[in-house]
Amino acid sequence: MANQKKKRTSASAKSSAGRKRAEKRTSATGRKSSSSVPKSDLSEIILWIMIALSALMFISCIGVGGVFGSYLSTFLFGIFGLVAYVFPIFLLFLTFFLLANPENSFALKRGLGLGLILLDLDIVLELLREGSFPSGALAAMQYARSYHTGGGLIGGFFTAYSVRFLGLAGAYIFVLLLLVISLILVTEKSILDKLREGQSRLSVRAEDTSREYRIRRQIRLEEKKTKREEHLAELEARQTQAMEEAQAAREARRQTSRDAMLHDMTVTDKGTGDGRFSRKAEGVDFKNARVDAPQANQELKTDEVREVHINIFDENDQAQVDRLSLTSQDALSKQPLTIHEEEDAPASNEEVIFHTSGASAVKMDRSSSHTSKASAASRNENFVKLTELNPGSGQDDEDSLGDDYADAQAVSPERLMVKLGSASSDRGRKEIPGADLPGALSSGAAGSLAAIRHEDAALEGSKAKLPREAYSFPPISLLSKDKSGPSGNRRTGLEKTAHKLETVLHNFGVNAHVTDVSVGPAVTRYEIQPEIGVKVSKIVNLADDIKLNMAASDIRIEAPIPGKAAVGIEVPNKETQLVSFRDLMESQEFRREKSNIAFALGRDIGGKVMISNIAKMPHLLIAGATGSGKSVCINTIIMSILYKAHPDDVKFIMIDPKVVELSVYNGIPHLLIPVVTDPKKAAGALNWAVREMTDRYQKFADAGVRDIKGYNSHIRNGKIRQVINGQEIEVVTEKMPQIVVIVDELADLMMVASSEVEEAICRLAQLARAAGIHLIIATQRPSVNVITGLIKANMPSRVAFAVTSGVDSRTILDMVGAEKLLGKGDMLYFPQGIPKPLRVQGAFVPDDDVARVVDYITSHNEKTQGMEEEIQRQIEENPGMTAIDGNGSPEDDRDPLLEEAGRIIIQSGRATAGGLQRQLKIGFNRAARIMDQLAEEGVIGESEGTKARKVLMSMDEFDQLFPLS
Repeated sequence: MANQKKKRTSASAKSSAGRKRAEKRTSATGRKSSSSVPKSDLSEIILWIMIALSALMFISCIGVGGVFGSYLSTFLFGIFGLVAYVFPIFLLFLTFFLLANPENSFALKRGLGLGLILLDLDIVLELLREGSFPSGALAAMQYARSYHTGGGLIGGFFTAYSVRFLGLAGAYIFVLLLLVISLILVTEKSILDKLREGQSRLSVRAEDTSREYRIRRQIRLEEKKTKREEHLAELEARQTQAMEEAQAAREARRQTSRDAMLHDMTVTDKGTGDGRFSRKAEGVDFKNARVDAPQANQELKTDEVREVHINIFDENDQAQVDRLSLTSQDALSKQPLTIHEEEDAPASNEEVIFHTSGASAVKMDRSSSHTSKASAASRNENFVKLTELNPGSGQDDEDSLGDDYADAQAVSPERLMVKLGSASSDRGRKEIPGADLPGALSSGAAGSLAAIRHEDAALEGSKAKLPREAYSFPPISLLSKDKSGPSGNRRTGLEKTAHKLETVLHNFGVNAHVTDVSVGPAVTRYEIQPEIGVKVSKIVNLADDIKLNMAASDIRIEAPIPGKAAVGIEVPNKETQLVSFRDLMESQEFRREKSNIAFALGRDIGGKVMISNIAKMPHLLIAGATGSGKSVCINTIIMSILYKAHPDDVKFIMIDPKVVELSVYNGIPHLLIPVVTDPKKAAGALNWAVREMTDRYQKFADAGVRDIKGYNSHIRNGKIRQVINGQEIEVVTEKMPQIVVIVDELADLMMVASSEVEEAICRLAQLARAAGIHLIIATQRPSVNVITGLIKANMPSRVAFAVTSGVDSRTILDMVGAEKLLGKGDMLYFPQGIPKPLRVQGAFVPDDDVARVVDYITSHNEKTQGMEEEIQRQIEENPGMTAIDGNGSPEDDRDPLLEEAGRIIIQSGRATAGGLQRQLKIGFNRAARIMDQLAEEGVIGESEGTKARKVLMSMDEFDQLFPLS
């Protein structure tokens, strides 16, 4: 019970305390409410007071306000003049406006503007009353009080001082100024803002119009280009069809002539006879008609052929040949003679040979310039000489010729030897054996033959170089045509993307406009011109946001574009257009290029053909990730040179550690040596190039020239004047070809033979330009262990394909950007002499095209084997590299101080790198290498951290390992 009482007592005490606190809060709230008046009520009270006051003022001004109104009207008219009628309305309106917009600065400005309007009215009224001679403020007040007109005290004051200081005209200008200011404050609209707004609208409209015009112009140009390409394709198809029809017509004519010739040739079989030709005109005239045989070296059966009736000579030659008589049947086995036609013979490549030797056969041989080595040699020598077709007879002197032939005075030596004008004007030849010329050569003919042989011996003795053989360039038809259709109308897409890009930039606070659009094969560049005051870095920092809003795979920002006041935003195309290698070969830019080592790289971002010259680079570094297009780029360079240069002008040395990339070019006459695929032999090939470079510089010094161009220009008739040992002599020489050394993957070579390859490449990169030797090196990542700083400094021209990071891009180009590339031939081309790299879409060369071109070159051109064998022999004799061990380092790479260091360590009994540094005065790195080499030889033990190594050899054992000399 006691506990329950205690609980009820505590509960009642708590409830009473709660009631007391509630009462205190209620009383406090009531006091607070009673002590403060609501703000809305105060505003309403002020409003009603101002309404009453305004009404009282108004009735006072119209004279119905009683005594108080009379005094009030006198005061108002004295102060404001005629404006006193308007002042109550102004006061009431101002009260409403301020109470409706409390703490609003714009409301105060508008109230001030209305006040200025009233002041302006006072001044105008006083100016109209007083004119140029105002009476003053007090006089104006007395006049307004009495007559209820004028400007009152305020108008009189401003009018008196404005007229006094500004004059009447200046006072009116002052009034106009006050009116303009008051209108600006009331309306909050500026005239200049209106003008700016109008100018801005005009500017925006003009920019939109200009942008639309440029886009339409770009689209029109693309449509014209497409139509032009279609027209050229149609013309090419017509030309091809016409050539095929012409070829078919020529073949038909040749077949008709062949049938006519075979029909008109009559063959009779005589049991006995002298085997003499009976020249009868049977309708076949070899002076005015081509003679084609169905097959080369076609022979008729000997038992059916005894006499041939053909009109070979003209009338004058007929009279001379008929005088020839066969002296004996034994002369049928004598040496035949080769007689080339004179200038009056038909210009053809056919070769007709008639044999009437023991078997009495007729042989007709039609061969091209590249199938007959004898005819090719005769063309190259530019003269025709008597040829012995039967070397086994052994009768090649004048006496034997005199015994075999008689009555030779009828045929002059000039008819037997004809000097040709040039190798290109090759004539057919008629080969008639000795049996058909039954006479003997006269002493004049024998002397001419001796003179010819003497001249040949002199030429061989002087080693004079003959003109180079003709090179059959591969035709363009071997390359594949671009099968992709013409690009459609992109105007809608371009305009949509341009507007979307402007909207995205505007959303991020960058006001800019698209001024131009360049459509490339892989990407489209939108040229953005920001407004004044917009930082370029702000646009660059929005790259990720732009990529997100444009839904692009990746974008690249070029800020700014070199030579333009614009920022380039490169957006990938939805469909990548293939750059055909054939289109580049047919372009005017490539045809106009005169250099033998110029190549077509691809098309830039505007679709322009990019032609580069290796001689101006002078060396090229190509880098990029695997599969980005490095090997295709190298194929493009090689194929361009094959279509451009003669084998005597440009030679290749190709090094392909991957084996499969460049081996397809084996057999072309441009190769100095077969493609090198063994990394151990690559150093030998590079060292041969170094020796060739030094030999060339020595020749330049002897000839007094500075580079390969000057040396070749001084060669005259296969000779050049040189100064040797102070004497000027003529030396037989040949034109120096330019040499392009191509290394497809340098990193693999550096892993196998780094020191030898690095030394050779370094020397070539530094000195080989003037000698006409150029390097093209491809690697995945040109880091310092692959491309040293010295090599990189001498290779200013670089091509960067797609890489994985900005660090790799900086390694290649010394700037970022290559990590934004799309791959598949998309590259940044950075040649020597331009401030920023160019974005280029590389050309694509299919493997089938390469194979067709190489097959054509190897089958239509003979390769000189002598030079190739000589170079291979030199490389094998002087490989330029030591044996390679498993770790890729030379077997004998001992330091010159190794022996001395070993003796010092054994004598001191302490093997430390610091001791070698002090005693030998060398650096730490070299001392550490010597310690490692001594450990490999077993002189000292392995490293034990900071402790000194153990000495394992005595001096006697060391002397046995390194005997004293």
